[in-house]
Amino acid sequence: MDHPNENTDKRKMPTEDQLITSDMLRAFYDRPSQLTDDKGNIIEAPHEGSLGLLALGHVGLIEWRKSKRKYLEGKNQDKK
Repeated sequence: MDHPNENTDKRKMPTEDQLITSDMLRAFYDRPSQLTDDKGNIIEAPHEGSLGLLALGHVGLIEWRKSKRKYLEGKNQDKK
C-alpha cells in the first residue's frame, strides 16, 4: 500500500498535456499584439474589455487579459 502523501503528490504533478497547454498559453501571452483595423494599424485592446474582443474568441480574450494586466501594473506603479 502506498503512503497517503505519495498519492497526493502524484495527483498534484502536472500531466504532459497540461505542460504543453501551459507552454502554448505562455507563447500566446508573450507574442506582440496582432489586432489591426481595416487599414492595418495595430490597435490596443481596451482594459475594460469589449464584445468585439469576445467575438474574436481566444485571441480577443488573450489580448484583453494582456491589456488588463498592463493597466493594473501601471496602476500599481502609480501607488508607489
